[in-house]
Amino acid sequence: MSLHVFPSSYEQQLIAGYRGAGERLGMVPAPKPLHRSVLIHVRPDANHHVVAWRRWQKMYAQGTMPAEFIRLACEIRGYDRSVIMGRRRSRSIVMARYELIRMTAERYPKLSSPKLGTLFNRDHTVVLYALHQDGRARKNTAKLTPDQVRQIKARISSGKEMLKDIAAEFGVVPSTISNIAHGRVWRGVD
Repeated sequence: MSLHVFPSSYEQQLIAGYRGAGERLGMVPAPKPLHRSVLIHVRPDANHHVVAWRRWQKMYAQGTMPAEFIRLACEIRGYDRSVIMGRRRSRSIVMARYELIRMTAERYPKLSSPKLGTLFNRDHTVVLYALHQDGRARKNTAKLTPDQVRQIKARISSGKEMLKDIAAEFGVVPSTISNIAHGRVWRGVD
C-alpha cells in the first residue's frame, strides 16, 4: 500500500507565506485550502491472509465434515479441487494429492482407507500408498533399539557367533541379523 500525503511542514510554510504577503500588503488573506493528494494502491488480494485465516479456522473447527475439510484445504493451498480429485498423474499433482490425503487422515483418524479413497475418488490402495510414503501407515514394529543394533554389529564383526544364535538371543529372525550385517537396515547406527 503506498500512501502519499503532502507533508505538514510544507503546508505550514505555504500558510506562513500567505500571511507574510498579506501583512506586507496590509491585508491578511484567508489561506486557500490545500488539496491533499492521497494515493492508495490496494492490491486485489490485499485481504488474502484474512480470508486464508478464516478458512483455516473453519477447516479445523469442531464438526467440520471431511469433504468440507478437503475443499477448504484445497482453497488454502491454492490447489484446484477438480484437478486433485481428477485422474491426472503428473508428479506435482500426485504429491499435492498425497499431502491432502495425509492431512485428512491425520485430522480424521477414524476414517478407514476405503472411506478416504471414496473422498478422493481413489482406490484404498492409493490411500495406503500415500500414508506409507509418509511413514504413518506403518506402526512402530521395530523390535530392536539402536543400542541393541550396535551390540549386534559388534558381535557380527567379531565373527565368533553364528547369525542364528544372535537372532535367537535378540528375539528376531536370522534374516534381520543378516540385513544388519549387510547394511540393508539400520544403516544410520554405528
